[in-house]
Amino acid sequence: MSALLPLVSVIIPAYNASVFLPATLRSVLAQDYPNFEVWVVDDGSTDGTAAIVERFAREDDRVNLLRQQNAGVAAARNLGIRSARGEFVAPLDADDLWEVRALSLWVDRFLRSSERVGVVYGWSVDVDEDDRLTGGFHGARIRGRVLGTLLVHNFLGNASATMIRRSALLAIGGYDVTLRDRRAQGCEDWDLYLKLAEGWEFEVVAEFLVRYRKPIASMSQDDQQMARSHDLVLAALAGRSRLPGWMYALSRSSLYVHFAHQAAQFGKAAQARDWCRAAWQCDRVTPLLRPGWYRLRFGRASGVPASSTAGKAPSRSQIALKVWVSGILHFWVRVLVGR
Repeated sequence: MSALLPLVSVIIPAYNASVFLPATLRSVLAQDYPNFEVWVVDDGSTDGTAAIVERFAREDDRVNLLRQQNAGVAAARNLGIRSARGEFVAPLDADDLWEVRALSLWVDRFLRSSERVGVVYGWSVDVDEDDRLTGGFHGARIRGRVLGTLLVHNFLGNASATMIRRSALLAIGGYDVTLRDRRAQGCEDWDLYLKLAEGWEFEVVAEFLVRYRKPIASMSQDDQQMARSHDLVLAALAGRSRLPGWMYALSRSSLYVHFAHQAAQFGKAAQARDWCRAAWQCDRVTPLLRPGWYRLRFGRASGVPASSTAGKAPSRSQIALKVWVSGILHFWVRVLVGR
């Protein structure tokens, strides 16, 4: 039966990932979709990452280990793509987790969609180092031609929430390895999705299928590098596309407000206000439409303490609001620019 189903290539870049990788691999091997292969790319780890993969490979021949000298996450993913044999590729970070039906639901959506669809995505919830919900989540029903919307609003949220047609990945040349060389890592996934959105349509499975790990220790520490990465991706897109300039300003503003919320969530009030000022400097319209911007920019207590949302799943009203807002944004982008 599984031979009749499309082969899916799961690609996991791993650098010193020994703490979380076993759980990640178990979440893959527990999938109810039978026809997949796993390529773990060890990106020059100095811990026990390779040994963990070798142990899993002895127990399950669907697991494969690739090794390279440390070259960054984009190069690791590209090596996995070159080795992959599947019709579809499913990227997964080495510390994230999939729900058991993730692959089957993504494949089913592809099989019920046209050849114009290059990406199918699902929803995700944020978890901390101990797998506890943090209160954060990503959910949208945006589909079809999404380039303009994806530019101003990264509704995908992370690198583990998509399945991609392998032919589309090969057509755009995979991930951009030059961002690392320019000390601007962070937006490799978003850059890839923008390139895919230029030529292919997106589809969605409106279910929470991913547990996206956001350790507290990593929050906000790479904001400046991420901002540089974001600027380089915008510059490259501007060279390829004729999208209007206000969309690029809105994209920067949205990123900076995200940084502000992230800083506030973990008690960094001064940093949150700095990012609010940066958002205001590049876009003096849309911050005024965001109630949270006023609280972050002028309020004494910036944001919600992380501990107050720990362990809480998103409520139906929170999900409905996020889906509605992203849908309205997508509608107006399509009306204004058609892409």
